[in-house]
Amino acid sequence: MGTLYRRGRVWWTKWYVDGRPMRESTGIATDDDTIPSEARRFLKVREGNASGEPVLRRVDRIRYEEIREGLLEHTTRRRAGAAPRSSAGASSTWITSSEAGASRTSRRRS
Repeated sequence: MGTLYRRGRVWWTKWYVDGRPMRESTGIATDDDTIPSEARRFLKVREGNASGEPVLRRVDRIRYEEIREGLLEHTTRRRAGAAPRSSAGASSTWITSSEAGASRTSRRRS
């Protein structure tokens, strides 16, 4: 996430790429301390270009409920399609106690 700040009358942007700060003038000059919307758009475009991803129009307006709902839907789908977990390569099929006893007996004889 970047910041906007003024140097004299001109608004400047500062954002980070791979941990290094990048600074650039927006070229927008104002007399008041209110950040112009053009400067905000300029910063969003620069942040999008820096990360290599497109800037989403609603990225700053996503609500917690939407994120939570999406995450729950994602995990539910993954669990529904996933195979049952087993321990260290063991088969996930059920065996009866007589089959287990026979397996133990056969291993002892070998």
